[in-house]
Parts: sequence; C-alpha cells; structure tokens
Amino acid sequence: MYKTIICDLDGTIYLDKLPIGNVVLEVNRHLNKGINFHFLTNNTSRSHQHYIEKIKKLGIEVTSKQVHNPTIVASSYLLNKFGKGAKAFVLGTKDFKQDLVKYSQAQLNDDSPDYVIVAFDTDLQYERLRKACSFISNGIPFYQTHIDNYCPSHDGPMPDCGAICEMIYFTTDIRPIKNFGKPSQEMIKYFKKIIGNDTEIAFLGDRLNTDIVIGKSLGAHTVFVESGADKKEMIINCEVKPDSIFKSTEDFLKKF
Repeated sequence: MYKTIICDLDGTIYLDKLPIGNVVLEVNRHLNKGINFHFLTNNTSRSHQHYIEKIKKLGIEVTSKQVHNPTIVASSYLLNKFGKGAKAFVLGTKDFKQDLVKYSQAQLNDDSPDYVIVAFDTDLQYERLRKACSFISNGIPFYQTHIDNYCPSHDGPMPDCGAICEMIYFTTDIRPIKNFGKPSQEMIKYFKKIIGNDTEIAFLGDRLNTDIVIGKSLGAHTVFVESGADKKEMIINCEVKPDSIFKSTEDFLKKF
C-alpha cells in the first residue's frame, strides 16, 4: 500500500524515552516487508547522532540517511547564504552548537555575529536571550530552527523554540527571516529530494500545523495520531486536515 512511511518522533514514536505502545514491533514488521522508513523530528535540542542512537536503543535499526532534523536543513542553507567561517550567535544546546559548527562550518561568536539562530534551547539563560534581542534589534539577521511552541512529555508540555522566538518578537517586534523545520519551504525542498518521484507515501505525526501540513505538501497520505501534542478536537479549526486519524502509530501500522 505504501512504499515510504515518514514518521515524526516526539509524540508519534515515543514520549521522552519510552516507545508508545508496541510501535517498535510494528515498525520492524514493516521494515522486514521492505517498507522505506524515514524519521523526521523538529526537535533541535539534541544532536543528529543522538536521534539515530535513540531510535536504535528502542530496537529499530536505522541509518543516518533515515533520520532527519532541522539542524541539517538550517546548516545547509546558512552555509550557502553566509559561507564557511560565518559568525553565528546561537541560542541552543551544546549538541545543537556542535552540529551547527560541523554541518554549516560556522564559528560561534558572541560579540559580532553575522546572524542569530534560535533552536530548542533547554539551557536557556536570560543574559544570552537579552544579548540575542540586542543583536536582532540592531539589524543582525534572525533565524529559528522550527516553529513548535512546545514539546510534549510525560510531565506535560515544555517550552520549545517557537515560544523562545515569541519572547524575542514581543521584545524586538521582529520575526525570524526563516525557519527550517516542518512545514517550512526549506524542509519541503529537502524532503522532496529524498522521496523523488515516490507517490506511495504516508506521513504520520501528532501535530496538525507541522506534520499534517508538510505531509500534504509532499503529496503523502497524512495520518494524525492522538498520542502526542495535539488533540483530535483541534482538527475542526484547521484549514489543512489529515486524511486519517488513529489513536497511535501502532494502530495505523496494524491496518496493513
């Protein structure tokens, strides 16, 4: 029925460190049937390698080419836009900074940056937030990795990149030039190169404004799962609606 299945991670495959139901069993069953799986997260608090290892620890064998996040897309864009050795002021974790330097070949700079980029900074410090606002107010280009306002967890929602950028907007009256996560044009272009001419695709996610929107843009059958951030009742107010609704990824995968 589908040649390719693209899955979100947080709230779709797992919550925190725990898989949701028997999703691992179902993913592996379809992998053994030859289905091509990709995992796409908006979470930029951890490194690309971290997500590869996390998925493997759950019991799903993946390669680096099957795991994707906005850091990869942002780094490619920023390298092309600003060149090697560009100076970046970053609101982000140690993992994010290391990946940005690795993939964009940027230099971290807290004094005279070429641009400011904001990620899901779980180590957010007020002084660095204030400094970012100062740079942005004085005309330094401002980017964000993704638009999620919160990240789901077993303890409830956690403030995410979008919420941090809202603080910056309310302080500076300036919005980011671009974001690089789901469902941005940059992420759409990136994923269209990966899927090529494949039209037998399913896209699974727990967020209506990111997962379902990008899935539609990629021509996929979109599946909303109720195991994460958004609730089914929110669909009525969405312009872009999912093709299917399931309690979990496991429930969807059991259908075929």
